[in-house]
Amino acid sequence: ELEFAENHIDEIQGTYTVSFEDLSKTEEYKNYTILEASWGTYKDSPTYKKGHIPGALHVDTSSVESEPIWNISDPKVVEKGMLDLGVTKDKTVIIYGNDISAASRVAYAYLWAGIDNVKVLNGGIDAWKKAGYKTETTVEKATPAKDFGTTVPAHPEYLMSIETVQDKLKNDKNFRLVSIRSKEE
Repeated sequence: ELEFAENHIDEIQGTYTVSFEDLSKTEEYKNYTILEASWGTYKDSPTYKKGHIPGALHVDTSSVESEPIWNISDPKVVEKGMLDLGVTKDKTVIIYGNDISAASRVAYAYLWAGIDNVKVLNGGIDAWKKAGYKTETTVEKATPAKDFGTTVPAHPEYLMSIETVQDKLKNDKNFRLVSIRSKEE
């Protein structure tokens, strides 16, 4: 069953992004979990091995979404993927990627799962490099976590069924359906 995000525009406007300037201003970013998102392993990533933000781990988008239509995976699959990366609900997670839609899809799935503080790096690795900040090519190894800290999904209300969307489109004049897919998709 296809599911779509509810329209939480008041939560999205600037709240879930961080600028590379803010991230680089403080050594505190080393305490955050920084993830470079793309499909496949780090070996498949178009950018991770060429240079990533120091300390960044690679996250495979298939740890949160599944074929054939790339909806959010079963909660147990999403939770395992987060735990494998050492991500728990109380971590601050900053996600970027060569493809902003991949980073955004992982961020959305993590919010749905229950992470309290998820942000997408505005401008991604290109803005980071253009500003002259260092990158590294070392493949980072995660320290897995044992307990996520809440039941996944903590926010099931962030997804809607097709039937619910159809009903809202027909009966709720304030409802808007927005797609993040590219024209090619």
